[in-house]
Amino acid sequence: MCYAEALKIDLRNIAEEESSYSCELGDEFFNSFAGADVKGGAMHCDVSVRKRRERFEIRLGIAGSVKVLCDRCLEEMVQPVSGEETLFALLGSETADDGETIVVGEREGVLDLTWFVYEMVILAIPISHSHAAGECNPEMESRLEELEKHGGGTGGTLRQDPRWSGLDALKDEGRKFQ
Repeated sequence: MCYAEALKIDLRNIAEEESSYSCELGDEFFNSFAGADVKGGAMHCDVSVRKRRERFEIRLGIAGSVKVLCDRCLEEMVQPVSGEETLFALLGSETADDGETIVVGEREGVLDLTWFVYEMVILAIPISHSHAAGECNPEMESRLEELEKHGGGTGGTLRQDPRWSGLDALKDEGRKFQ
């Protein structure tokens, strides 16, 4: 099933028992978000919806991997991602989201989970992501090693900003009075 349809849940047709859906998210899903840091991926998404009186409990689960840029060499890499989230929704007079409960307009009755799933994937990506040792771009690795050997590219010695020298002098003055 296409992710666009699988992630649209018609809440009006949910029975009292639990309803479950699943879909596969690929490059098409990730590329549909303009300016995204994620370059593609392969993700399995499970959705279960349970009606509890007037409110719906929606459980989302994701597992798979995304393509992101390595922080060290800036080459594309595969980053494993997984996570679970629970949302609450109800049918109301007009669509709204107060941060805790999503209100879906009764006329439409359809909750589109696309953005929620995308946000979930983005938040599950670690802040820092880099290739395993030895897997980075060899040219970039050699340049980084060269910079480290030469003190950040300043010929082996790091020059200190003169403003810091002035602050160090003030700090030394303060120690005299203690």
